Amino acid sequence: PVIPVDADDIGQRVQIETWKDPQHARVKYRGSHWDAVLAPNAQQNDSEYWFISARNGAILEISPQATQ
Repeated sequence: PVIPVDADDIGQRVQIETWKDPQHARVKYRGSHWDAVLAPNAQQNDSEYWFISARNGAILEISPQATQ
């Protein structure tokens, strides 16, 4: 089944808990733990906070800048 994306998630801030590898992280969002993947052209950095640019089911796509 297709899981609808909650447009309210886009642009919301997440907190990096740990990096799994240079493209994948575990983040905290809305009081829960989520798996995240970097948005295209994003690179891992030391920022504690990232922003949701998309969502694919239970996996968040994150970017270092908020979506405008």
